[in-house]
Amino acid sequence: MKPTLIGYGGPAPLAVIFWREPGKDEASYKTVCYDEQDVMNMYKRHTTDGDFYNKLVPSVQMVNGKEPMQQVA
Repeated sequence: MKPTLIGYGGPAPLAVIFWREPGKDEASYKTVCYDEQDVMNMYKRHTTDGDFYNKLVPSVQMVNGKEPMQQVA
């Protein structure tokens, strides 16, 4: 059986969302989004009362393989 590698040779991410808890300076969680639909799905969760992500503060950063991540929200 050939080994399967996770994280190599797959699609490049579009954005990374760093989530911090209110009152904290550093992110506690992150979400990797591979397309715009992933970003929209996380936005929907963030704006849904009672959802885990609703209580967190997001920082969306676009990923470009040749440049540093850029914060967009």
